[in-house]
Amino acid sequence: GGRSSERAAQPAHQRATPGVTEPILEIVVEAQGQVAPGTILRFTITFRNNGNAVATNVQIRFTAPDGTEFIDERSSDGWQLFTGVQQSPNEYIFPIGDLEPGESGEVTFVVQVDPATAEGTIFNTMAVIESAEVPAVEAETVETLVAMFRNYMPRVTRAADDGLGDARADLVGTLRLVPNKTTFAAGEPVRIELTITNQGDAPTESGFWVDLYINPARTPEANLIWPENCGLFPCHGIVWPVNTQLEPGESITLTSDDIAAEYSVWPGWFVNGTTDIYAYLDVYGRDDAANGAIDERDETNNLVHLPGLTVTGENPPLLQEALPALTERPELP
Repeated sequence: GGRSSERAAQPAHQRATPGVTEPILEIVVEAQGQVAPGTILRFTITFRNNGNAVATNVQIRFTAPDGTEFIDERSSDGWQLFTGVQQSPNEYIFPIGDLEPGESGEVTFVVQVDPATAEGTIFNTMAVIESAEVPAVEAETVETLVAMFRNYMPRVTRAADDGLGDARADLVGTLRLVPNKTTFAAGEPVRIELTITNQGDAPTESGFWVDLYINPARTPEANLIWPENCGLFPCHGIVWPVNTQLEPGESITLTSDDIAAEYSVWPGWFVNGTTDIYAYLDVYGRDDAANGAIDERDETNNLVHLPGLTVTGENPPLLQEALPALTERPELP
């Protein structure tokens, strides 16, 4: 988040009192109108002091929708769990401090929607801004429908010469573990789930490969496939082929129960010493050393990282220390 001089659109704010020197706070919340179960929901909260006096001890209060989980590393730095007398397990505060007349800012609050959320669920979300001088000002409620993106939804096509540039796909992802925790015993069963969303403005034009790395030797990148990037032994990794065309806004969830076994080594649990897992979307395109198979709008956001794991105890027996010979995969799945 940061501060700017731009005015928030359609804000909720207190009314000015003629002839009085006072801060006047306004706030607006924006979010996607629709998200799929298991995907990311991003709230953008814009605030401004429209008054003629400084607002002190300004803070935002925000309640995450039920059925979502706050993602700290994707949100603006500074969110804190609210610990007031009437605290809610989903309520957070963002301290802003002093806000000068005419000063504004923007913060983001990002959650992951529970994959089990029923389609048709509607999240009604709002935020509150307040200061030492100003009682709570509520933002207009923003509504988000939980539903899968399907082909019958309206699609916008652009003419080649409309001056807006080429429409392209843009893949992003989220990793999740089942059970949803960070501490495991070596050999304890775990399922890995990777949800991939096309946030671009064109469908994916071909299939693509996805690699999952467990404690890689270095940060994964395009065309550095998991068997070539082992940092923990025995070395395990997963390969998923994606043959489904992803329309703009559409998501797909891959799981460790359904993998390309001939390219993967995955016993169903983490080995002792595991701390990080990564996924790289559209990892493989040997004819293009810089990127994978899909020409994307943003080639820099294909890496997904889930840090902070702790795995202790002895590994189960009969593990191969050496990586077995794996089949060489084709360019496209």
